Amino acid sequence: MAEGQENTSTTPQSMYDSEGKIQEPKKAEELAYLEKPARDREAELKRQEQTGLTKEQEGNVAILEGLQEKYPKAFNEAIDDKGRKVLTLNVWGDLANRLAGRKGVISREGVFSISGDVSYGDGDLDTTRLIDAYVEKRDEPGKSILQKTVLQADPSEVLSPEGKERFKGRPQKYIPMYTIDLSNENQREALKTALIQARDYSVKKEQERTEQEKKMDPQKILADL
Repeated sequence: MAEGQENTSTTPQSMYDSEGKIQEPKKAEELAYLEKPARDREAELKRQEQTGLTKEQEGNVAILEGLQEKYPKAFNEAIDDKGRKVLTLNVWGDLANRLAGRKGVISREGVFSISGDVSYGDGDLDTTRLIDAYVEKRDEPGKSILQKTVLQADPSEVLSPEGKERFKGRPQKYIPMYTIDLSNENQREALKTALIQARDYSVKKEQERTEQEKKMDPQKILADL
């Protein structure tokens, strides 16, 4: 430095204090905001590693288990080829129009319903392929009808061999799939109505079977003869 020249240089102030914390609140807030996505992603990956499920799937499983406990007679249960529990809910008549489908499906991948020109029995559908088709198509832009997103599945993708044989020659070109948004109060209420009616339908059928078994009791028949 030349003689007589004033030294105006200063040592840059550290962003961190002696404890390693960011000194300025605004900078600390900004960095926290930028780091949040990375922290969230890390937590999600740890969750998947520990449970094998995403946070959304965990929520869907909790809903599935809770509904099965609350309405045990409303569902047919199946485990698909990938080990996923799947509950199917058959609905009929006017209720089908209100729920926008003749069969409700609940799995760890979400809640949806399907409809069509015919009423599908459990043996008519390949459950694994049906769930996979929904997962593949649920993020696609679909038609919006009565606040429901309508997706389309090719029958050849989701019908079982028995289903394909039974519906051979039918004119239906696709099977509509309706996402049921459980954050929507109206759709939750429609699903609740479907659950109650499906439960009552199953109870009625059980009572009818019990009465029929009584009528066919050999001792009673012999006594009447």
